[in-house]
Amino acid sequence: MKTFRRIFGASLCALLIAVLAVFSACGAPNYSWDIPDLGDKVDFHTEKQAEYLASSDYDNLEFVSGAEESLPNAVTLKWTATSLEKEPASLKGYTVEISTSQAFPESETTTIATTATSCELYNLYVGTEYYWRVTVEDQKGKATSPTQYFRTTDYMRNIYVDGVTNMRDIGGWETEDGGHVKQGMIYRCGRLNIGNADNYYPAKYTECITAEGKKTMLEQLGIKSEIDLRRTDNDEVGYLPLAGGNGPLGDGVKYVQMPMEWSIGTENDSNNLASRNKDKVKEFFSYLAHEENYPIIFHCNIGTDRTGVLAYLVNALLGVGKEGLHRDYMFSNLGNITGARSITKITNTYGKMLDEYNGATLSEKTKNYLINEIGVTAEEIDTIKELLIV
Repeated sequence: MKTFRRIFGASLCALLIAVLAVFSACGAPNYSWDIPDLGDKVDFHTEKQAEYLASSDYDNLEFVSGAEESLPNAVTLKWTATSLEKEPASLKGYTVEISTSQAFPESETTTIATTATSCELYNLYVGTEYYWRVTVEDQKGKATSPTQYFRTTDYMRNIYVDGVTNMRDIGGWETEDGGHVKQGMIYRCGRLNIGNADNYYPAKYTECITAEGKKTMLEQLGIKSEIDLRRTDNDEVGYLPLAGGNGPLGDGVKYVQMPMEWSIGTENDSNNLASRNKDKVKEFFSYLAHEENYPIIFHCNIGTDRTGVLAYLVNALLGVGKEGLHRDYMFSNLGNITGARSITKITNTYGKMLDEYNGATLSEKTKNYLINEIGVTAEEIDTIKELLIV
């Protein structure tokens, strides 16, 4: 019996060793990785954008003419994976994972499949830490790189959506109490389709946004609502709504018309777009008080004046300081808006109005203005702050 056990034990041991050898042969391939360190100041702004944002002069139109589109750059990830096997297997490709968490949870991770050794990322959050890793797959199996890290620079999340001008997230700004306006919730931009105001534009429905732009809006940004501030009485909206009440983004996105009056005339109180559109300002803020409407895009024609006053009021309410508010407004001049705007467009109109309103801070002044002059409720304002401040 002892002899049988010794023989059986030896045979079993040999069998296990053989099985392990087979598994080892079929295991993950061995690769070395060469990945450049991106560091903690990754900037996707163009040279012109970065120059303006670094300037202390809000009104320096040498940088910002409003005559051409200045889209953000991509952040490029690069790597080299070198097989250490004696007989390297045929390469199938790479999978890149990008996340704001080192754990790479599925809900917070973007995955890109490629056969190249680089990939481009657009529309990253500002002031945010990112983690990424690459998995190489060949005929023998898969091997994953060490986790890499980078951090984006702190503010102005301008957005690249093909066919849309002057688009950016109104989030990312620091608030007066040390918080930040939440990113990925509200975006401002120019039109998605060409209007037909005063017979100036083509007398048919014509889109600016491309199929790729729609994909970005729907799949990457997850837009649920489009608020159109263009006039309807002269068909500035350009034959919208379409059949079924849809906008350019289709039936999965709520298309809401909130037509506002506008003028680019003299820069004085008669051109105060806030006081001239009180009912629409109220409707807009009431819409922001419903979580199910987010993420939201709102726009007029070129996304500067009517869009600008609402962006100003939202961020002023949330506690963004004047520098941030002015930077955001003037950044429109880096889009194709057919002519530059001056900072006096704000300071002589609704900026002046808010400055003279009751309140210890600009945030308090804006809150009191919205409640007392516009009719937004205190409960709606509290909800908006809860949704948009982190």
